[in-house]
Amino acid sequence: MSINSATTLSAAEWTGILYDLILFENSGKYACDSDEYPINNIADALMNAWYWQENKGCLSNCPVDSYISKNSLYTPDGITMYINTTRRHTFSIFPYPLTVRTKNTSYHLVGINQKGVIRTDFVSLPKLSGRDQQDFLDDYAAIIPSNYHDDFATVIQHLRDNCWIHGGSGGRTRLLANGLEGVTKFSKKHNDKKRLVITHILPGELERRRAFSRQLEINAAVRQKQDFTRPDAQKPEQNRKQPQDDINILEKRLDAMRLEVEERQQLKERQEMEARAQRIASITRYMITLQTSQMPTDDIINSVQDLRQALQAGLRRYTGRENVTVHLLGSFESGLASKTSDADFTAYNFFSPNSRGNSIAELANALRWAGLPIVSFTAGKFQCDMSMDQHMGVINSKLIATYRKIDNRFLTLWFTIRLIAKKHEILSGSTRYLSSYALAMMLIVFLQDVCNPPILPRLQQQNRRQMLRRMIDGYDCSFDHNWSNHQKFGGANTTSVGQLLIDFCRFYGYTFKYATEELNPCLGVVKSRSFNPPPRSPADRRPKDWAMCVLDPFIAGRNVAGNSQKHHVAKIQKCFQEYAFGEVDVGDLKKAFER
Repeated sequence: MSINSATTLSAAEWTGILYDLILFENSGKYACDSDEYPINNIADALMNAWYWQENKGCLSNCPVDSYISKNSLYTPDGITMYINTTRRHTFSIFPYPLTVRTKNTSYHLVGINQKGVIRTDFVSLPKLSGRDQQDFLDDYAAIIPSNYHDDFATVIQHLRDNCWIHGGSGGRTRLLANGLEGVTKFSKKHNDKKRLVITHILPGELERRRAFSRQLEINAAVRQKQDFTRPDAQKPEQNRKQPQDDINILEKRLDAMRLEVEERQQLKERQEMEARAQRIASITRYMITLQTSQMPTDDIINSVQDLRQALQAGLRRYTGRENVTVHLLGSFESGLASKTSDADFTAYNFFSPNSRGNSIAELANALRWAGLPIVSFTAGKFQCDMSMDQHMGVINSKLIATYRKIDNRFLTLWFTIRLIAKKHEILSGSTRYLSSYALAMMLIVFLQDVCNPPILPRLQQQNRRQMLRRMIDGYDCSFDHNWSNHQKFGGANTTSVGQLLIDFCRFYGYTFKYATEELNPCLGVVKSRSFNPPPRSPADRRPKDWAMCVLDPFIAGRNVAGNSQKHHVAKIQKCFQEYAFGEVDVGDLKKAFER
């Protein structure tokens, strides 16, 4: 069938179709909440569309921005009034009308001993049947003028990317004639073809629906006028109001209603802010308690140092050289260890320049001679690993330790983030998920570049005179080792660890572009990728492309998350997105953190 593509939609009609599309995209998405779709979410979506068009001006046939602002459709009360009045008089393609309902939820703010009730307005929005979905898309294709389709497809794609945490009603996307990405099934090209096979919608349906809507509006206006002009049976002329008097009374009533709505909205916002502050405070308390329970005691730390000294003394006796040293690396050196962490050691100068033979075997012999187990061993209650000349591992650990000392929030965040990662099985470098080192780099860059103001400095970008000059294996490993130089650096940012945890999860769940961006702790920034994966031989089983990129702070181009494949990264993002972010943000501590 054909349709006049030059047909013009009014601002009210354009907004009404966008409203219908928002309902269609969100139908069935709130099944876990008894299909209760908050009015506030509709307002947020329309406000997002309004701001986008007002600031970007991307849509050529979009009168929606002025209509939304004029009718306060960016507020819950504006949406409620719209559903109860205006929407009843403009034609709709959504399968059924909606009614605003109200739910009252009691709350108790313990800190200030205040009780009250939070009112939530919602509409029931269950999942549409397959028949209803098809009828909606057919009506959209056949009734809505085709010159508006690409704009609708574009704004829905924008809302999917920037407003909703779900993919809407699904379906492919494509680059449209307006140069923007849009949802294919709402696009002009897709629906131009679809109209050719739609036979059950007759030409002129748009005008018939418009006429029906106009009649509804006229009938409503007549009823309203009758209500205002009904004469008194005893004194008809004396009591009958003039039209202007009716308008003045109505305006006064509307002004009083607006004032009441504003006061109620302000109270609701204040209550929500207080309730959220209580949730954040509860999360913060939990995180501090978790850190206290997980941190190794002084006795454990001293025992590890005693073991290091024993290893060093034993190797010196075996070699007869006093320049043999044993160093800690990993979590006990960086300060990120828990009570159950392994202890990692490395030996320097174990071999003289003229020594020959298998170095690992010789180290094993030395440890046996010293009465100590070999390479991987248990000493007391510690699981230990011994290596040789791991200078880079030691300097990496010292860099993390310096960042940890600068701001106490680093360590509190670390224990909770690590617990979340362990719970969702994404903390395992051996299975191509995140190593503890990669996760620490993610936290460092977040505190350097995502937080505003930043909480951590860029220790490798300081004045050369402040930095300890160090070259290891040809790599510049210089950084400012003196953490006290930066002790007050993050003081301008007073965000609690509870809120920082939510921000961390939100960033790595929704904002960070895993496929195209890199985390660069050397520069202390999140940026577009500057390195490509090295060439791989056919026998190399490592990924040929990087699904995510977390750069080593010292070795240029080394991706410490380079072994992760796309499905690993998808699970990492999902952990922060669908689990950690959502569960932490509602304050469900038991569900979010328990093992």
